[in-house]
Amino acid sequence: MVPYLRIHLLGDLELWRGSQIVLPDAWPGRKTCQLFKILVTYRRRTVASDELIEWLWPDLSPDSAHNSLWVAVNHLRRLLEPEATGRGASSFILTELPGYRFDPGGRCQIDVDAFLDQAASGREQQRRGEWTAAINSYLAAQALYRGDYLAEDPYADWAIPTRERLRETLLELKDDLAGCYLALGRYQEALDQARQVLDDDPCHERAWRLLNDATDWAEQEQDVELLNDAQFTTGQFLTREGRPAEARGAWQELLTHEQTPLFEGEVKLVIAMSYVHEDDYATASAALDEIVSSDRYPDDVRASALVGRAHALRRLNRWADAVALLDQAIDLRPGTRTAETAARLRSIYSRQL
Repeated sequence: MVPYLRIHLLGDLELWRGSQIVLPDAWPGRKTCQLFKILVTYRRRTVASDELIEWLWPDLSPDSAHNSLWVAVNHLRRLLEPEATGRGASSFILTELPGYRFDPGGRCQIDVDAFLDQAASGREQQRRGEWTAAINSYLAAQALYRGDYLAEDPYADWAIPTRERLRETLLELKDDLAGCYLALGRYQEALDQARQVLDDDPCHERAWRLLNDATDWAEQEQDVELLNDAQFTTGQFLTREGRPAEARGAWQELLTHEQTPLFEGEVKLVIAMSYVHEDDYATASAALDEIVSSDRYPDDVRASALVGRAHALRRLNRWADAVALLDQAIDLRPGTRTAETAARLRSIYSRQL
């Protein structure tokens, strides 16, 4: 049986009545919509009228606020069940002292509940060593996570605790998914999941351990592609943590192995730019000049090095020299994204001449 209501809370709100979506202009007003979101968020308890008024009508007098709440509740009941008859009739919005409660009543499907159920199934399957089944459950949960909880209400106090809890559940899920991939020897997929976790939380210890495990395996198996990916990713996240010297160590380790000219140039480029971010312009300039002057590296890498060199000169207020380098980058790789970036920076830098 198709649930009478389907509610999507991950990402922006979507409400379906049967097979029909409730369009934004069908809501009687913004406060009615916010009331619905609050009651669904706290569906496992009764929300006191005073709480609702504090969130929705804090500036009204007590009488006006209670009247506004009563009107909004009735509008919401009619929206959810237009066929209901009788004053206050509703199977979803219940009046319970000291306020109101949303009751799914077995006739409502909520994406958050489905997400948590899939995540719980994955954890139980992982605990039993059923790696493939756990992966499928975790991927199903990820597919349900269309975005952060009620993303359209980023500053609503009543939504923040649930949003943070679900975001942490998602990170743990990705971390557990990486562990399942690792257990099956699917190291590239494990690395991809660990990278996603570190994108959101650069200090996530378990993701760092998984990244190190993938690196160790790549070294043992001499999987150059995976090792490059793991080491490069390690350097990126060490940089984000404010540890540039350690990041350079990870990147320089890559240069001890034979690499393609493209990848070698990209590694040398990020190393050089790490010196720019530390205001060590002399070292950065020497490293960037080496890339630009070498025929070993593709023109894309050399053009990017010119842009990086211009960025360093900009920090020294050498605007004319910076613009000249950007012109070289545009001429070297016209029509590319690097040239577009150079042209945009040139427009900005030229104003300083």
